[in-house]
Amino acid sequence: MAAPPPPAAPAAGQHSVFVYGTLMAEEVVRVLLGRAPPSSPALLPGHRRFSLRGRVYPAILPVPDHAVSGKVFRGLTDRELHVFDLFEDEEYVKKTVEVSLADTSEKSLAYAYIWGNEGDPDLYGEWDYEV
Repeated sequence: MAAPPPPAAPAAGQHSVFVYGTLMAEEVVRVLLGRAPPSSPALLPGHRRFSLRGRVYPAILPVPDHAVSGKVFRGLTDRELHVFDLFEDEEYVKKTVEVSLADTSEKSLAYAYIWGNEGDPDLYGEWDYEV
């Protein structure tokens, strides 16, 4: 049996972004973008979500045998992606990751904002969206 083909890269101006923290709140995204783009629940394997001491938002880092639940926003314009870039600030590094869409089990490429300082002493425990 042949391996499935790799996920397709997004078309120019049609970006997908995996979010796992405050951007999971639709009202936050509406304030930033003026709309709530289509989204799907998703899982990012090989990463872990951490709390950050003194901050209300989380960080994710690559960690084997862990996975981060979140959602993927699809169909973002170049301008909307730039707004997310500004919102996430320079402490995060935007990387392309492969996520599994929870509603279809399909694999998809998306940008994710990964914490830039793996040795940050303010990283601790698991961050909980509900808290």
